[in-house]
Amino acid sequence: MKHILLTLTFLFGISQVHAQGLTEFSITGTKWYCNSHYENFSFGKSDYSNTTVCYTLGTDTVINGQTWKKFFRDTAYYGAIREQDGQVWYYPEEEDNFIFEDGTPNMLYDFNLQTGDSLFCSYELGFTREKKTDYDNYIKVLNVYEKQGRKVIDFGHEQWIEGVGSVQSPFLDRWELRPTNGSSSWETLYQMESGGKTLFFNGEMASTNATPWMQEGMVWTQNWNYDNEVKGLFRQIMLKEEVRPGTFTIGRTDTGYWHWFDHLQDFNGKVFAIGDGRIELCYDFTVQEGDTVTLLGAHWYADPLSPSKQYFRYDTCTVSEVDSVEINGMMRKRIYITGQREDTWIEGIGSLARIFPIDRADIGRDIFFNPSRITCMCVNEEVLYLHPDFVDCTTPWTNNILQPIADNTYVKAAAQSLVFTSPTATRVELYTPDAVKVGEATFAGGEAVLEAPHAPAAYLYIVTYPDGHRESGKVMVED
Repeated sequence: MKHILLTLTFLFGISQVHAQGLTEFSITGTKWYCNSHYENFSFGKSDYSNTTVCYTLGTDTVINGQTWKKFFRDTAYYGAIREQDGQVWYYPEEEDNFIFEDGTPNMLYDFNLQTGDSLFCSYELGFTREKKTDYDNYIKVLNVYEKQGRKVIDFGHEQWIEGVGSVQSPFLDRWELRPTNGSSSWETLYQMESGGKTLFFNGEMASTNATPWMQEGMVWTQNWNYDNEVKGLFRQIMLKEEVRPGTFTIGRTDTGYWHWFDHLQDFNGKVFAIGDGRIELCYDFTVQEGDTVTLLGAHWYADPLSPSKQYFRYDTCTVSEVDSVEINGMMRKRIYITGQREDTWIEGIGSLARIFPIDRADIGRDIFFNPSRITCMCVNEEVLYLHPDFVDCTTPWTNNILQPIADNTYVKAAAQSLVFTSPTATRVELYTPDAVKVGEATFAGGEAVLEAPHAPAAYLYIVTYPDGHRESGKVMVED
């Protein structure tokens, strides 16, 4: 077992064998989003809270003749950060806090460490290569490996990722003086961005293969608490501005919709809900047939006056089938979910049962308690999905708004086409039995031509006339 007994003068220019280039710790604008936890159960108290804080690297500043990056906690100046030769250093805002007697800054990270090396962590002095007091914590490097082109140093209870830092204790709370009133606080990293891209989220580094599908302007309409005789209620929400790479706020476009989360994050083929200090999986489009997916099923408070006493129930579901469906000329992955809930996910659209699979998880009962279905999903007014029982987002076929197809509209099958003829119609749309639009054409000279679908089925078509009214019918496509 090797203990490295090196002085801290590396910061001042001594060359190292494992010298490394600069990383995101040297880039202005790099941000680390952390969940900040606080609890106090002492002396009969029951106090618990979660908040989000953001650490940001600012512009350059000069300290003792050296160039550092200004360091902010939310909007408050918190000191400065400097990266050199694979090490990351912190210069506190106030020189009396967390600094050695000789004025040497604290070392946050040393990415030159190898398997078997060790560090000492002092709650008063931070990391050192030498043991300073009898109260220092000794930590040893158990393994060093590379993940997605970045060095990872594994201490067992904690991992450091080069250019990202520690997930479990990213910055200063490791050695801050602990309170004596029985309370405790700590921070955990959940997202890191640099150069306009999210590089780390919820324990994963960004994949170069994943393509985000969420975008501003997406609108879902959900019909819930319905049966065959009752129309039920409708709620509609949309994605608003992108507040950081891949992260969207939720815009409520009616007065009846409620959700516990503040943001949605599209990352590595998955979508997560973020809020109340929690991160919950909404979708995972990387799964394959036979995989399992665990989703939040219910969440409730045992005592409304004690928010720390909360309980969660999760549903374990199975991916029973995976295929693809063509929507507006693009093949999209379709996932069938079975088990503790039944659902269908389409990549780029989401769940066909609810706006988000966990959107009602705080009501203290199963989120699929009431019947629910997505009636339509649009992107900037372009309809990507329309439920087969609906004429539009809120008008079911049972309202008899659409009349049977008029006598002056005809459909005939050519070799590879469907030919619609009408002297007055303006547009025709073609839908699969599960309400995926597969074609659209305008009438010219009393005729509209659509390419015949490849799969045999009874397809639904909707014809639109100049005055806006629409008529429907079905056409059989056979082998």
